[in-house]
Amino acid sequence: MTLPSPKNPSADNTPKLQDTVTPSNHGTPPPTQAVLDMNFPGCAAPPAPIFPAPSFQEFSSSSKDPTSASPLNPSEPILDMKIQQITSEEFNQNLNEAEQATRILHRLKLPKTTKEIVNTLEKALTSTKRT
Repeated sequence: MTLPSPKNPSADNTPKLQDTVTPSNHGTPPPTQAVLDMNFPGCAAPPAPIFPAPSFQEFSSSSKDPTSASPLNPSEPILDMKIQQITSEEFNQNLNEAEQATRILHRLKLPKTTKEIVNTLEKALTSTKRT
């Protein structure tokens, strides 16, 4: 009785994954027009129109379109709010409250990145207080 010889693995002609993946076939290819027609019958979309790039004059004149943002007028405020002025005492009080908040944040168990942000805040408060 003779046993069949084991198959030589190098003689195996079945395609392997590394044989089927080449640089030219990464991902799923776009569908062909026939596939689109089969999947979406009666919904043939017309090709998108291609417009030439406008000249500078056309581009600049199109910005005067009424649908675009209105031009800024230097005599009118942009925002409807006014700048609030605070006294130096109020500023120092706010600064002290912010420093107290950073001391509390230092005592918490926070992720490393958050602690780095707290350190940055503390340095900014210290430099602001010096100026």
